[in-house]
Amino acid sequence: MADEERGVRPTVCVDWDGACVEYGGWQNYKPGKYGKWQRGAVEALRRIARCCDLVILTARPEPEWDKIRRWLCVAGVNGRVTNLKPPALVYIDDRAIGHDNWWKTEDTLAELLWWPDDGWAQVDLFGGEGPPEWKE
Repeated sequence: MADEERGVRPTVCVDWDGACVEYGGWQNYKPGKYGKWQRGAVEALRRIARCCDLVILTARPEPEWDKIRRWLCVAGVNGRVTNLKPPALVYIDDRAIGHDNWWKTEDTLAELLWWPDDGWAQVDLFGGEGPPEWKE
């Protein structure tokens, strides 16, 4: 029997920094300071919370969770806040790589790690030989 048939609501997890509110990266992290709501986030979160259990995931320390809860409450969004990733139907995160298979995932990761023109984090996932020829 499917969860919907048993009356169980699916869980949807959404990352706080970057998906719900604007975020300049960990380098610009300031405790208790959040960017503005992402455009469309409040309305989308309200719709999700009407039919799903909404979980807001954050890497911020627990003392900040009450402030995040207040932001959600003021915006009319019902959801819980945690740093623990529960089983869920989907995870929405601005920093995620959508995983279909490991060949695509490694290719995407290799592109993210290698920026030869600007000298940033030149990490070669494939040991200087480039990606192997993938055969599916």
